[in-house]
Amino acid sequence: MTKQPVKWSRKPLLTRTVASRLKEHPLLWKCALALFASAEWILGLLLPLLERHILRRPIRFLNIPCQHIGHLAVETDCFVKEGLLGRRPDYRGIVLCSKTRVSNPSLLKYIKTNLTVITNPFVCAVLKPLARAGPMQYDVTGYAQIVGGTSLAPTINREWGDRTPVWRLSDEDIRRGRECLRSFGLTDDSWFVCVHCREPGYLQWDIHDYRDVNVHDYIPAMQAIVERGGWCLRMGDPSMQPLPKLEGVIDYCHSDLRSDWMDVFLCASSRFFLGSGSGLYWVSGIFGVPVACANFTPMSSVLALRPGDLGIPKLVWSETDERLLPFRQVLGTPIGDYRFTLEYENSKIRLIDNKPEDVKKLAEEMLDKTEGKAVYTEDDRMLQENFLALLHPGHFSYGSGARVGRDFLRDYRALM
Repeated sequence: MTKQPVKWSRKPLLTRTVASRLKEHPLLWKCALALFASAEWILGLLLPLLERHILRRPIRFLNIPCQHIGHLAVETDCFVKEGLLGRRPDYRGIVLCSKTRVSNPSLLKYIKTNLTVITNPFVCAVLKPLARAGPMQYDVTGYAQIVGGTSLAPTINREWGDRTPVWRLSDEDIRRGRECLRSFGLTDDSWFVCVHCREPGYLQWDIHDYRDVNVHDYIPAMQAIVERGGWCLRMGDPSMQPLPKLEGVIDYCHSDLRSDWMDVFLCASSRFFLGSGSGLYWVSGIFGVPVACANFTPMSSVLALRPGDLGIPKLVWSETDERLLPFRQVLGTPIGDYRFTLEYENSKIRLIDNKPEDVKKLAEEMLDKTEGKAVYTEDDRMLQENFLALLHPGHFSYGSGARVGRDFLRDYRALM
């Protein structure tokens, strides 16, 4: 059965929470805060004894926004990798992920192989205050939710390097997935690329709509992939604008065969993932599939990827100066880290989507990389180093092992 996407709205909630009701009574609210602080203090004293003599292993709750598939993928992956790399204590991770809110139950099935996951809505609601208590919580916001700082995900993945991915598809999902691909016209020898562009329909939430892109700008790239012998499967949900009929391109997000498990299978089996600044690419990433993303923004997030992956950012146009801003000016000012639409509007900044030719060249570079044919000159090395030198601690993707697209740097060297 097709999983309907989680919908967001700026409309006020029809039901008020207990906390919102208590806040209407200042005295009661203060008493509630004092009670919670006391309980957290007592818990902090008892937890070490509990873990040592009863649980036998320290436990920590991971407060992950499971309704977003990108966060569900990257934050669980980073937590497990951190432990295997010895970057954190040996905690048993617990994820509260109510089945009424989870973005993809099939992905959750894989996550359960390495973490304890609780999906019962009532149990999740009961444990939620405990999960937010300081002594019981492991802070995962640094992986990908951080605003105004450096994400840990790129550096964790750089340290992980070419080790085997933590997650792998089950034999059953591989069998079912291949059957579905045959129904689309692919043979067992066919290879394909997943393509995904962020559009406004899935998240009706305009504070991040600067990340939206037009899938038609990706058509030349899809045609280039087909010309090289591959297929393209356009990922997403039914709210997305339909693609025109294109040879070798399947508009999977509008297919009757679309399902949660098939989403995971495709992302994990793709030759590479061609995307935008939307979290679905992390599903491919955690299964070890290469990623090439165009239209990254803010510019500081352009390398929020794994080693060997490719990213190119949107360009930045100043309405005040009536010109494209150089990379140094963008990354040397707060503009390089703007995370909300209102910030761009207030600064009279307009983001320019990558041209279809830019996306095509990015896809061709990744095709060459997957075939072992990518060629980089000394000039390319210098351009790459010059761009990386503009990133510094505090930028979202600082310390990444990924690369900026070769042809993007060649074509826009004037902005360096």
